[in-house]
Amino acid sequence: MISPPTGKRLSFPPISRIIENLCREDPAIALDDGATKAILNTKGGAGEISDDLKSLLRYMEGFKPDSDYTRMLNEAVEFVRSDDQWRREYMVLNEMLKENRRMGGYMGKVAQVRNSRHTVDKGTLSLILMIHPHTLQEILDTMDAHPDWDDEKIAETVDFE
Repeated sequence: MISPPTGKRLSFPPISRIIENLCREDPAIALDDGATKAILNTKGGAGEISDDLKSLLRYMEGFKPDSDYTRMLNEAVEFVRSDDQWRREYMVLNEMLKENRRMGGYMGKVAQVRNSRHTVDKGTLSLILMIHPHTLQEILDTMDAHPDWDDEKIAETVDFE
């Protein structure tokens, strides 16, 4: 289920819903950023949709392309699947994204240590953050040795493994 800002729950099987960003406190105020989300349900059946959209939904379900658009889309998909350089670049990008998520988690732990170091004892902080006490001590020592460093620099320096 998806909860839009209005609190109304969307239920499927409608084939599609169009969602725009609205203010939670006043749903009459839209975030006029030009962004619109289309939620498509390939298993849906309610509502009128164009033949082109029906063709796209069938294609997404694994059926053969049966319109100009889905044939063009299928050609692009086949090209990407067969292009070794693109696949390598995608794999590199995927690894970079994983590393960024990992580093973001470490930065969050460093920020928590920075915010809690004077109010929460080390044992509790280590348990809450699920980090080894030696790692916590390394974070604290690095903060003390380099008070001008930001969370990212400390996270890059500390061995979290």
